[in-house]
Amino acid sequence: MKGIQHHLILIIGLILWGFLPVTISNAVFYLAVVIVSVCIGRAGYEQAKLRRTAWLRQYLKDSSTLNDSLAVGFLSMVIIIPVAAFWAVVLLLNLRAGGWAIWVPVLAGFLIFLWSKRVLLPKVSEHVVQSSVAPVVRKLSIFPTALTMIIISVAISLFALHPNVEGLGWLETMERGTAEVQGAGILAFMERLYTGISLTEYWAIQNTIKSLSTPVLLNVMGWMLFFLSKCAFVWAFCRLLVGLESLSQYFSQVKHG
Repeated sequence: MKGIQHHLILIIGLILWGFLPVTISNAVFYLAVVIVSVCIGRAGYEQAKLRRTAWLRQYLKDSSTLNDSLAVGFLSMVIIIPVAAFWAVVLLLNLRAGGWAIWVPVLAGFLIFLWSKRVLLPKVSEHVVQSSVAPVVRKLSIFPTALTMIIISVAISLFALHPNVEGLGWLETMERGTAEVQGAGILAFMERLYTGISLTEYWAIQNTIKSLSTPVLLNVMGWMLFFLSKCAFVWAFCRLLVGLESLSQYFSQVKHG
């Protein structure tokens, strides 16, 4: 239990975020974005460092002073920080708008991630240098976690009830759907934007299936948005798990010297 306390705190925090009243969630939105961005950014930093270290080891001696100067630095962080913020917003919006159904892949992904780490650790330890074992295990654990979450997310979405927008124009669909989002402020704006993207998926898919005269390109666009939105949420959540695990390990090392 001790080794997964930080993950349990994460899941509880995400559940609270998903069901907070609009006024409270709007007040803590920026704080939530910062916290989640730090975790996701840590995952990006760790993977960038892992790639750079593997590259440097091919050419430089361990005693070389160039190891520090060529390590992941400012330029890498310039890319990592805004990308992490984007994934954080994607994750937080999905948790707010996804309802109860979204927690099935979240909890499944959480359990698969923990199981994958436990299974992969002894196997990776046999082949990888000690300093890189934990990052490599976390990186490899993403794949079964993401695959499980995508399968569950797509299955639930295909069989769940969706708004019936057949026969409606796109603008009319947007007006009806986004009007249901309550509140004001940046979070409400982002939720309306997310709702608009989701409604565009349903609108494109439903109108193409029901009407053979609808351009095929519209159908392709609808299904692309559908799968991209699912993959974006899954990827953001996986990076959050990896980043949190990496931060926990880092602070543990600092605490124990």
